[in-house]
Amino acid sequence: MLKKLFEIGSHHIDNDNQRYKVILTNQIALLFLFVAFPFAILYWFLDTNTAIMAFVCMFICPASLLFNRMRMHGIAKFNLVFIANLFMFYLNILFTREGELMHPGSSLIQLGICILPFLIIGIEEMALFLISLIYSTGLLFLVPHFSGIIEPSASFDWLLSPDFEWIFVSCAVVVGGGQLYVFMNQSKRAEKTTQKLLDNMKEKNNEHEKDKKALDTYISEIQKAQEEDKKRAWASDGMAKFVEILRANNNDMKILAEKIVSTLVKYINANQGFLFVLNDNEEKNPFLELTAAYAYDRKKFVEKNIPLGDGLIGQAFLEKDVIFLTKVPQNYVNITSGLGEATPSCVLIVPLVINEEVFGVLELASFKKFEQFEIDFLKKLGENIAGTIANVKVNERTQRLLEDAQISQEQLRAQEEEMRQNMEELQATQEELARKSAEMEELRQKEKERTDAQLMSQRKLMEQFMEKANNKEKELKQRISELEKQLA
Repeated sequence: MLKKLFEIGSHHIDNDNQRYKVILTNQIALLFLFVAFPFAILYWFLDTNTAIMAFVCMFICPASLLFNRMRMHGIAKFNLVFIANLFMFYLNILFTREGELMHPGSSLIQLGICILPFLIIGIEEMALFLISLIYSTGLLFLVPHFSGIIEPSASFDWLLSPDFEWIFVSCAVVVGGGQLYVFMNQSKRAEKTTQKLLDNMKEKNNEHEKDKKALDTYISEIQKAQEEDKKRAWASDGMAKFVEILRANNNDMKILAEKIVSTLVKYINANQGFLFVLNDNEEKNPFLELTAAYAYDRKKFVEKNIPLGDGLIGQAFLEKDVIFLTKVPQNYVNITSGLGEATPSCVLIVPLVINEEVFGVLELASFKKFEQFEIDFLKKLGENIAGTIANVKVNERTQRLLEDAQISQEQLRAQEEEMRQNMEELQATQEELARKSAEMEELRQKEKERTDAQLMSQRKLMEQFMEKANNKEKELKQRISELEKQLA
């Protein structure tokens, strides 16, 4: 029951210290009620005015519980300070004779009650604390100025005698002891609260350390992700750039190779680059032909052919795998600049493979070590370059076939023109022959006609001759017949 009374108005408060102050206010208010009640009964028989004052204070002081229930905690605390100090102020005036010093016992009790704001008002309620403290100390210092104003209905000389001085001192000791107990209790609570805060701080520090580690891990992962995104963006931008180069220069192998090598050396910050393309024009004797070389922002004019399987480049071609050298043999390759010659720190040889078919080899030399993402980028780029080289070869082969076809077509056209001319000459000859044949036919016809005329004429002459001969024969036969008749 008492516990419920003590905790009135404290359940909604989360702060432990503020909750304790509210509970302490309720406890002191109830304690004042229980102490004032027998005091009021005692003074009812000695001094009615003082008893009435005690009863009034006894009923007003527990109103702090009602204020706390209404969550008016500041008013509840000030009400307790106000009533307690006012009642002791009244008693101190009552026990202090005019012109004399304050009664030591009642003054000690009032002094103890002046400390009440320190017990029930927290530092977060500074304005209320200062008002309550000024009010309490002000009443204490005003006692001498108001002494003699109140005349008791009965004499209190017997209470002010030295024999009863111990009663006031005992009351002051009880008040002071109670306050000391409260202070010690508050000190213990403060220590517990401090220890709890320290434990919470330690736990929070541990959590903070864990959070810090988690945050560091998260930041590290974010940085790693950003680095990966940066690498992917670098690879994507590079791939887009080279796809555009491959798309725009897919008709001429020499121009394509020079553009690839010069752009690639700059893009990956290499110092030197070579592009070898498979030359399989002679199927029985294929080799790798150095098509483009680039170093220190300058195009190099170098002629070099490597048989398949010869050296690291030929080996990379046959094995269809990347060769990455970080310990470059002396005199394997030298990077030449205006400062002289030097052996590079690393050499990267990338075969240009697509669909398990190698179309060339890319060799890069640099003073800095190539990162893995750059090597992966070059592998992927190698497939695109290989595909473009294959297309360029097909285009060049097609171009050669077209040129051969055009030459053959021109030769055929020349032959056709020659044949046409021959046909025209033949036709002219045939026409001449036909004309001459016609003339000859005409001559032959005329000759035939002439011959026929001659024959006809000769026939007629012959017929005439035969007719004359027949006539002569008849005449002769007739003459012979006449002669025979004459002879007979």
